[in-house]
Amino acid sequence: MSLKLAKKGDLEAQYNLAICYMDGKGVRKDKKKALKWFLKSENKYFKIILNKNEREFKRILKLAIENDSTAQNNMGNFYKYGTAKDNKKAFEWYTKSAIAGCANGQCNLGFCYANGIGTAKDDNKAFEWYLKSAENEFEIAQNYIGDCYNYGIGTDKDKDKAIYWYKKALDNGIREAKDKLDYIYWMIIED
Repeated sequence: MSLKLAKKGDLEAQYNLAICYMDGKGVRKDKKKALKWFLKSENKYFKIILNKNEREFKRILKLAIENDSTAQNNMGNFYKYGTAKDNKKAFEWYTKSAIAGCANGQCNLGFCYANGIGTAKDDNKAFEWYLKSAENEFEIAQNYIGDCYNYGIGTDKDKDKAIYWYKKALDNGIREAKDKLDYIYWMIIED
């Protein structure tokens, strides 16, 4: 059914068929066919997505299909921030990137769960992915995981762990972590 719709030009069917070929869902994995169907499904958006830089989009898409976790994260960014926005597709690419171990992808997936972008809001899953990303030394996630511990988002409140992660974030260049640390210390003094 999907193949018939895809051949008739249905963009969603073409995209879903590409995913099937990429992941081997219901068909044998075939990266060439996956790329072919992704390109067909996205053809009308190429010029919009990367300001007429079709070649770069194709290059990144090919890498993403070949399981390059950074390219998969970049595909998520195209869908989340590009002119042809599609939060569901962004979430799908961030998931692939995160599972493959990309710290940036893990943080982006946590952000999707924290804010209900392309999926249902789930603070526990947001915490889980932020923590994986933070443990992989991604400084933005270190700041977010500090927030989770500080405010009890997806986990129990724990000021000591919040301080630990804010310090790591600050050491890695996240300046707003200093304000958060100052506030925690101020609150401790007030108590």
